[in-house]
Amino acid sequence: KTDDILVTERPGRLRLIRGGNISSDPVLEVEIADFSDDPLADFGFEGGLLGILLHPKFKRNRLFYLYYTVNLESDVAVSRIVRYELSADATSATLDRIIMDNIPAGIHHQGGRMHIGPDKMLYVGVGAFDPDLAQDPNSLAGKLLRMDLEGNIPADNPDPTSYVFLSGIRNTQGFDWFDKDHLLVMDHGPSRLELGNANLGGYDEFNVAVAGDNLGWP
Repeated sequence: KTDDILVTERPGRLRLIRGGNISSDPVLEVEIADFSDDPLADFGFEGGLLGILLHPKFKRNRLFYLYYTVNLESDVAVSRIVRYELSADATSATLDRIIMDNIPAGIHHQGGRMHIGPDKMLYVGVGAFDPDLAQDPNSLAGKLLRMDLEGNIPADNPDPTSYVFLSGIRNTQGFDWFDKDHLLVMDHGPSRLELGNANLGGYDEFNVAVAGDNLGWP
C-alpha cells in the first residue's frame, strides 16, 4: 500500500506503520550486537538495526535491504547488509541473501545509511570506530562504499578491486546527489573525548565529493 511505512528500531525490530498506526508485532526481528559489558557503553551504543532501503524494483520483487550490527562468535562486532523479501501482506519477511558481511564496527560510529545512486548502484556509509582505519585503503571502515544490487564490486569503481568510493570519513549518516557526479556528504565531527578538551566538540562537516575523494579524517 502506498501509505505503508517500514521503520527500523535499533534494538533489532522492523515495524510496519499502516494508516498511521504502528503494528503490534514486528515484521522482522534480528539479533544485534551486545555491548552491555563494554566500559564505553556508558556513553551510549550507536549500533543495532540501522539503515533500511527498498530495492529499486520493490513493487515487483518486494526486496529490501537492512544494515545492522552483530557479534561474531569471537565477540568481534561487525556490521552486515542483508536483503529480505517482504510478504504480500507486509506482516513478515524472509531472508533473501547476505549482501555484505564483516564490515568493521564498534560501539560507536556505525554509519548505516544506504542509498541507490543515480547510476542505480548501492551506496553504503560506514563509520570508523578506529579513526586510523578511515585512511586504510584495505579497510571498509570510514568509507562510502559502492556496489551493485547483488553486492558485487562495479568495474568502474575508483579502484576496480575495491568497494571504496570515498575515504577519510568519521561517521556519515547522510549523503545525497545534487547531480550525477557530485554528492553532498555529512560527516559527524570529533567528540570532546577525541579532542581531549571538555570545552570543544562538534566540527561536523558537510562536503561536496566526487568519486575517489578523501575527506580527511582523522
